[in-house]
Amino acid sequence: MVEIAIGTTANPIILLDEIDKLSGDSRYSGFGPLYQLLDRESSCNFRDEAVDLEMNCSYVSWVATANHDAAIPEAIISRFTVIEVEAPSADQMVNVIQSIYSDILHDNRDIWGSHFVPEVSDSMIEALDNQGPREIVKMIMAAMGRTAKSRKEAVYVLEGGDFKDFKKPVRRIGF
Repeated sequence: MVEIAIGTTANPIILLDEIDKLSGDSRYSGFGPLYQLLDRESSCNFRDEAVDLEMNCSYVSWVATANHDAAIPEAIISRFTVIEVEAPSADQMVNVIQSIYSDILHDNRDIWGSHFVPEVSDSMIEALDNQGPREIVKMIMAAMGRTAKSRKEAVYVLEGGDFKDFKKPVRRIGF
C-alpha cells in the first residue's frame, strides 16, 4: 500500500486472487479492510494500520478472483461486478490439455522434451478430461517420467494407459 501513497500511477489495478480463501484468526477478518477500500467514498481516506500511512485509494481498480462465492460476505460481493466463468467444454478441454502438454515440452525441450511427440493422443485426452489444470500438469509429468523410465524408445507417445496408475496425492495435515 505504500506504493499507492507514493507511486506515480494515478489509477493502479490491484488483483485480489482467490479471495474466497481469505482467512484470518477468529479475532480478525481479512475482509475488514476491503469494506473501506472497495467503497469509493471511504477509500479516499484509507489508513493502512500496518505502516501507519494514510492514502487515497479511491482511484484503484480492484479485480478479484474466487472459486466459490459462498465464503465471501455478500457486502463484499456487492462491491464487484461478478462475471462467472464456466468450466471448459469438452472441445475446449482438448485445447487446454494440448496447451499444458505443449508448455511442458517447450519448457523441457533442451533436456528431455524433444523425446515426446508434440501432439496429445485421443486416449490421453480421455484420461485427463475431468481433471483441473494443476492435476493435468502433475499427471502428465508423472506419466512422462514413468514412460521414459519403463520404455526405451527414441520418441515417446503418451497414451491413456500411461495415466491409469496415477493416484491423487493424499492431502496431509501437520508438520
